[in-house]
Amino acid sequence: MASNSDGLIELTNLETSKEYTKFTITYKNKHINIKYNNYFCIFDSNDIDTDELNISISKESNFDIDLIKKYIMIFFKEKNVKKVDTMNIFKREIEKTKCIVNFTNLKKHFNENKSYISSNIKELQELANSMPKELKLDYNQVYELIIREIKNVNTDLSHSNYICCDKDNYTSFNVRLKYDTGELSEKLKHSKINYFELNFKLNNILYPFVPPEISYIQPYINPNLIIAILNLNNIDSTTWNYTISLNQYIKNISSSLEPYFNTNFDNSIKKEISDIELLLIKLGQMTKISTSDITIKLNSNTKLDKKQNISSNGKYWSSGTGYGSGNSNSEWNILEFLQKQKESNNDILQILQQINQKLTISNFDFNIIFSNDILSNYIKSNFSGLTILELDKKTYIFQEILCILNKITYSVNPKSIPFKFINNIYMSMKDFVEDLINDIYSDETVLSSLNCVTKLLCDDIIKIFNFYKIFQTKITTIIPNGKTTLNVKDQYFDIVSKNQFKYNELHNHHKFIKNKASSIKPKTIMRIVSEFNSLKKNLPNNWDSSILMRVPKSNLNLITFLIVGPKDTPYHNGLFEFHAYFPDNYPQIVPKVLLDTTDGGRVRFNPNLYNCGKVCLSLLGTWAGEVSESWSPQLSTFLQVLISIQSLIFVENPYFNEPGYEKEMNTSKGKTNSFNYTDNIRLETIRVAMNNVLKNINFDESDKSNYNEFIKEHFKLKYIEICKTIEQWVDESTKQKIHMIKAYEEFIELYIKNIDSTILI
Repeated sequence: MASNSDGLIELTNLETSKEYTKFTITYKNKHINIKYNNYFCIFDSNDIDTDELNISISKESNFDIDLIKKYIMIFFKEKNVKKVDTMNIFKREIEKTKCIVNFTNLKKHFNENKSYISSNIKELQELANSMPKELKLDYNQVYELIIREIKNVNTDLSHSNYICCDKDNYTSFNVRLKYDTGELSEKLKHSKINYFELNFKLNNILYPFVPPEISYIQPYINPNLIIAILNLNNIDSTTWNYTISLNQYIKNISSSLEPYFNTNFDNSIKKEISDIELLLIKLGQMTKISTSDITIKLNSNTKLDKKQNISSNGKYWSSGTGYGSGNSNSEWNILEFLQKQKESNNDILQILQQINQKLTISNFDFNIIFSNDILSNYIKSNFSGLTILELDKKTYIFQEILCILNKITYSVNPKSIPFKFINNIYMSMKDFVEDLINDIYSDETVLSSLNCVTKLLCDDIIKIFNFYKIFQTKITTIIPNGKTTLNVKDQYFDIVSKNQFKYNELHNHHKFIKNKASSIKPKTIMRIVSEFNSLKKNLPNNWDSSILMRVPKSNLNLITFLIVGPKDTPYHNGLFEFHAYFPDNYPQIVPKVLLDTTDGGRVRFNPNLYNCGKVCLSLLGTWAGEVSESWSPQLSTFLQVLISIQSLIFVENPYFNEPGYEKEMNTSKGKTNSFNYTDNIRLETIRVAMNNVLKNINFDESDKSNYNEFIKEHFKLKYIEICKTIEQWVDESTKQKIHMIKAYEEFIELYIKNIDSTILI
């Protein structure tokens, strides 16, 4: 034992319990008792005044043996305490933790990032409106909580898992899951692997009210399991149990993952999983490119047991048809939705940036990229149906994508790039590049409306496309001798595809001809052209119902579209023409739509389709529907308008779209009234949407821009089905049977006269 007369410090009387640790310091025959745990520390002495020291210590947010040692040295001005630690008190205290964490450096990291945290508080807390106000923490309290949580995990000897803060970051640290018993333990020992390592990222403002974000680090396991682990991040923050401690959550994850690790860990595989592979797997999981058939179920204590009161809203009709609601109050928050979308894009952007950084490493093995379809499939998904509008919204994403492709292009011998990768990139870009050349680069007005960044991106896309086009292997398909006969449905699909989207001349009968504008703002032109590029690829095309469109080249904001009446409705196979107008400030202003197929204003085909042509639809602003049903300049597109008319207005029982009539559903009165209404609509479909169309068909074969070619083929290919449908309607008709028979006879006469006279043979 060291002599006190030498001016050295002696540590004795060590006591430990679950509540605290206590020991005594003796210095020059004066004694000081020290009592502490993670939350407090008190120096007490009958020989020395410790008040000033305790006041100084009370300002600390956490206590560990290193911090206490620092205060001992300051108090006694002694530089070497370890020499007199005869009972190894400091060593014993350190050994109590499963992993040594430098809390001084964590505090330093916190102080260095205070300004950044402060600048983000407002934005993040706006997203935490569901958080109980009485439980909200400031960022200092969040820091203190996280530090305590780390200490609790590392000092809980009931399990072997621990936290490692190698990068001195208190919000992003690695969690090592250890398994000391059982079959998995033997596998790990055989492979000389000590643990499975995850990364936890905590929100430095909203924790513990939002769950940690989990990433997988090592060792190599089945990629399907990695995706399943990443899927744990899909826990909804509104159901996350913020009362569960980090220690409990880690123990929960450890026990839940053990059987999956045991099944999916092959101790014969010595391969290490690289950073780039982990990034690709994470990219695939976040973008739904990669999925897993493994579903990890955590114990129920990770989620709040919230009982949701679900009551019927009394809606009988199709939402968005104008009568689905009259209530504009909705819990759906478009700003919150856009914010979540923005956050998701930012997360993806960070992954792409990290991938780009990895590709700059000298002697990088690009085979990792080529042997994995995730990147090429992700690029393909971004270019599929891409429009200028989308490109303009996601410039940062596409900058990173093109940067990756450029690095591959200029870093790898083209002969070493697998054909599958080349073909995937080439085919994914093909449609967009063709649209660029035909619709954007060919029109100086449209081209000049592109902003500089978007224009540069387009130039780069064309350049990369041309590179892959050159090196794409030409595949020769062996075509069998003789003509292949397509069945009638395939023929119909081909006819629709051929005629679905065309440019034409503006006709004077267009219902919005008075809105013809001599000039349109470049921003509006760009939005309209962008939507047209999308419509070319996404207009519905199938046997049961299709939509076709015509666009005047000189007036892009005045269009027409044709909807083929859907199957199992009173509109089946009728042709309904609509006229639409995009106002100059579109999409800030809602598009205008009118029905032209009304027999000169004599027929009202639907409670939502007036005889004057008015289309009653929440999306068009012709009815005050719910927020989620209304037009949103940020989200809504004209394609949504088309689909809404096709699916929400042309319905099986249109009678119940009339306000108040929904109460008659499932009653004998309602069924009778509905059938009588449908019976009349069926008659008008034959008379107006079939016969009048056949009467007015244009026989000018040189006019390829209108709907004539499609109309002829529509009735020709569907003649048998139309006849069977009308015959069924005639059989079922009660009040309109005579008129319907007459209309049917007229249909056959017009068909023979104008479509196919061979039907007589």
